[in-house]
Amino acid sequence: MKKSRKILVIVTMVVFIASIAASAYSVYLSRSNNKAVEGSHPILLSNASVPQKIANLIQIDKNIFSLKIPEGWEDQSPANTDFFQFLNPVGVVKPDLTGEIIEFVSVNKESLGGKKPSVYVSEFKKLLDSRYPQSKFVYSEDKIFIGDRPATYIETDNVIEGMNFKKFNVLIDGGNNKDIWVLNYNVWADNWNLNKDIIYQSAASFTDKTSSTTAQ
Repeated sequence: MKKSRKILVIVTMVVFIASIAASAYSVYLSRSNNKAVEGSHPILLSNASVPQKIANLIQIDKNIFSLKIPEGWEDQSPANTDFFQFLNPVGVVKPDLTGEIIEFVSVNKESLGGKKPSVYVSEFKKLLDSRYPQSKFVYSEDKIFIGDRPATYIETDNVIEGMNFKKFNVLIDGGNNKDIWVLNYNVWADNWNLNKDIIYQSAASFTDKTSSTTAQ
């Protein structure tokens, strides 16, 4: 009888210790997984392969502009507007806290509102800084041309909920002292390092169809 009680006590202790160890390990795994998610490249949370090499560019022709975009990116432009957006269908992730974050290029023609292009560019940088407070300006160059149009490149590193992506904005003179074109590329950091040259080619292919002075 005493022997069976001893065995029962020993078994109970073993089960108790094992349950504590399992709980501790579960907490450890949970914390480790949370850290991995916070620090991981966002595409790791989706079904997309990482990284993604852009193989080709394809020509997109709209009534007011033309542009070469990465092959496979889909036209998701709203109807009856002058805002155009082309999305990477496999560069999408939906984190719990931030909603949908996507890879895309958008094209929009903005009014200068009587401002000089240099003033608009300065205000645009401030807007980026306020919208993405964790952003870091990597590169800005205003002595370039897209075709025969003066243009400005603005490249920033951005972080949302621990996920890193690159914003590459190209501001192109509208050719009439009234407007400015804004090209906005949103690309995951790892994909940018792999594809930045072809994205530069995409930006350089832009042609304005609304003015007699067009980029070629």
